[in-house]
Amino acid sequence: MKEKKVIHLSTVHFRYDPRIVYRMASSTATVHQTFVLLPQADASLSDDISFRSLPAFKSLWLRLLLSHPVALWHCLRIKADIVHIHDPELMPLAFMLKWLTGTHIVYDIHENVRKQLSFKFSNNSLILKWFYTYFDRLARQHFYLILAEFSYQDEYKATRYEPAVILNYPSLPFFKHFIRHDYTPALTLFYVGQLSIARGIDTLIQALALLKKREIQLNVNLFGGFEFDLHKAEELLQIKDFNEVKDLLTFHGKTDARLVFSYAHEAIAGFALLKPVGDFPESYPTKIFEYMALELPVITSDFPLYRSVVEAHQCGFCIDPTNAQQLADTLVWLIEHPEEARQMGKNGRKAV
Repeated sequence: MKEKKVIHLSTVHFRYDPRIVYRMASSTATVHQTFVLLPQADASLSDDISFRSLPAFKSLWLRLLLSHPVALWHCLRIKADIVHIHDPELMPLAFMLKWLTGTHIVYDIHENVRKQLSFKFSNNSLILKWFYTYFDRLARQHFYLILAEFSYQDEYKATRYEPAVILNYPSLPFFKHFIRHDYTPALTLFYVGQLSIARGIDTLIQALALLKKREIQLNVNLFGGFEFDLHKAEELLQIKDFNEVKDLLTFHGKTDARLVFSYAHEAIAGFALLKPVGDFPESYPTKIFEYMALELPVITSDFPLYRSVVEAHQCGFCIDPTNAQQLADTLVWLIEHPEEARQMGKNGRKAV
């Protein structure tokens, strides 16, 4: 008999979101009866978790009008002891649940929203900023908080309950199925995450063009959606050299992590070149730990926090995220030094 009923709820995150599905929900399911409410949820992912599908909309206003009522209905039917929300927009719904049913609310803070709002193309109007600030202040006094980064502790000081920090480290048992035991790298690079200028896709494109001039064609597998400062693939046309290298880029979109990481086997490295935007320099990119778990050398940004992981454990390179020439030179080094690259991968797996 499992102890309590727990709901993990998101109206925004992808139905295969690793933090929600493969880390947190899989963890709570070992102790509690666990339900996951996600847009277009996939019930086949786990026999230990009960999935409920929510409508999927990109528009915040459509989610508020159509997705949130469905989520509220499911929550009221399940009558959970704990509702664990993963989106800031769910704070009003969570307050309603708390007042109606007395359920405990856990608010999982995936990003420092205040620092990132001004860099986003959408959902950054003054009225939305005001509502976010108002409900976020209330949540500090009424909800239990989980922070995805230690750096968020400076933002969340005046809280009723002491926040818990749960970093987005990979689950090693999950990744053991994807590790390459025979190192046979091909001319491919691997990326998983949001596709945006802020995350260095322009630097990557320009570096590929530089390699092409040296008669090196490096193919890139990219997993993720166009978000943050890009909305669709057509917007890549604005990036210098895109037309020259577009045939080298394979956009797989968002999909199940079990498919995503199967593509990492032959890559020479994992790419995570974030720019100094918002809270990026003070927040660990989840993907660098995933690359390390896969025994991939890491190419990431030259921020002190990132260097404390990658350089300290000799598992990759930290470079200027705006310097395409430096990225191209780093990729050439990895291609020409496969044994050293293999050792970097092993160092990363040991460290993570």
